[in-house]
Amino acid sequence: MKKLFVLFILLYTGITANAQVIEDLSKWWDGKNTYIATVVNENEVFFEASNSDNISDQFTLHKIKNYAGGYTLVPTYKNEEAPLRAQFGWIVKYTREDGMYFLSVRDNKDEVVWTLVLTPDYHHHNEDQLQYALNQPVEDMVSGYLMSTGYLSHFSKDELKYMLSLLEKSNDNSIISRTNRSLIKSELKVVDSERESFSGKSFAPNESHALVQCFNTKSEGLQYLAEAGCYMPSLYGKWESWDMTFVVIPNSDDYTLEIWSAGLDRDYNITPQGFVPLFKGEPGKPICFSYMVPEGVPSLIIACRKGNEVISTWVPSFSGEDGSLLTTKEFVLAK
Repeated sequence: MKKLFVLFILLYTGITANAQVIEDLSKWWDGKNTYIATVVNENEVFFEASNSDNISDQFTLHKIKNYAGGYTLVPTYKNEEAPLRAQFGWIVKYTREDGMYFLSVRDNKDEVVWTLVLTPDYHHHNEDQLQYALNQPVEDMVSGYLMSTGYLSHFSKDELKYMLSLLEKSNDNSIISRTNRSLIKSELKVVDSERESFSGKSFAPNESHALVQCFNTKSEGLQYLAEAGCYMPSLYGKWESWDMTFVVIPNSDDYTLEIWSAGLDRDYNITPQGFVPLFKGEPGKPICFSYMVPEGVPSLIIACRKGNEVISTWVPSFSGEDGSLLTTKEFVLAK
């Protein structure tokens, strides 16, 4: 599968193998627009989407002296807004490695936020390439296809986390995998409403509110979160000798996870007790906590809050039949 998607780039870049800078009238595809590059002078290159008349689909790069393949994103017009999710002054790197020719827009932390691949094709052919890619299993794509913002915008954040976990487990350090890994991490930080405006795809609210999983040790839980692209979870607990480690990942940036003391109401339902939670996570961020599930009434309950309203709760517990973690339609088992 990797050969299939790299082939058309190799065929074209073989012709321009000696090029050290962006060439005049070269075409660049970002998964939504096909940009035509116009070399203004030896220091500036102007890009304009061939399929759009919108001024937001134009941008200019300024060559950085003594930096091979290095450019800076600069304004083309007065009072212009930076394109997509970029900022003026960010570095744009022209990479030519392993037969791959592409531009990567990088933020101040050197994380890739936008890619544009050199292409021989016109816009409708590039759209056909994208549709073909979207129809392939993501397991074949993560290390064999240079992803774009346009491509990733068609996937939910759960699917993005799954892609990232595949990359983390593969230990593949090719230019494709390194770029895809960075781009997915960047895409996970973008709110769904902005992603929808880019792709035109609506991410309907998931029936589930969070993903849950448990582990024997704290290190296992943190490793799982790291592989899912969650490097700074909110932590709660003492992790004493008999404690299990529980991980809860919200499915939306609008959801906040809370840990409450649990008790029985008049109808013997397990509900949050008290006026304030024992612990409150950050909006859209996972929590990782230690807990020993008691044999009787549980002492903890997890609440998922949207705004001022608790929309669902989950009691960490195990099946008496096979010992599996019990879940609900709102709190589903993570892969």
